[in-house]
Amino acid sequence: MKKLNDYADKELSALTDDQINDLIDLECAFNGAPLPMERPQEPQKPSVQPDVTLHLVCGLYFENQEDAQDVANLISSKARKGTNWDYDIGSEYRYVTSDQNDGVGISAAKVFSQDLYNSLKAELTKYKTLKALYVERMKEYKANGDARKEVIDDVWEHIESARRGVYRLAENRTKYQRYLSLADGDAEIALKFLCEALGITRESALEIVNSVD
Repeated sequence: MKKLNDYADKELSALTDDQINDLIDLECAFNGAPLPMERPQEPQKPSVQPDVTLHLVCGLYFENQEDAQDVANLISSKARKGTNWDYDIGSEYRYVTSDQNDGVGISAAKVFSQDLYNSLKAELTKYKTLKALYVERMKEYKANGDARKEVIDDVWEHIESARRGVYRLAENRTKYQRYLSLADGDAEIALKFLCEALGITRESALEIVNSVD
């Protein structure tokens, strides 16, 4: 069992995804945060298409399209009035507007037959129950993530910092090797070049040179 602060940068930067997840869970345990929840699976709504087409005219449904057309023609032939209302006063105070002379249209409405609806009813009821449970579980899942977020962010901040440190160390060792070549193998001169380039002390430069991958 190794806590976050027990890791050296090199160790921390080399952790695998599984090891990082274990470290996060361990840090959560030490900080009183919960273990991760598995994301709830959203139930699939039954996918069944309506099997009956009705014909809609002025809010009335007809099975026979000719009957619908007869009603549409009849209404279209009669004098009709329009109404309107002002938002500031309210819809209970409607007033007459201009004549309505446009023809009445017919629209198709897809609906379920009684037999198909009856066969779907139990399945739809089950889906509604599972959907409500899913919504509640998602609230718990979000709360779980919120409770772990601070710890997760802290772990990743340390890991990213460690990775940057390891990268910079390797980069500076490469610079030292280049300075060593330019100095014809004179380690003291190469060390001086590195100190001046990085603005660091001789001791810090020696730590870079003596570090091991």
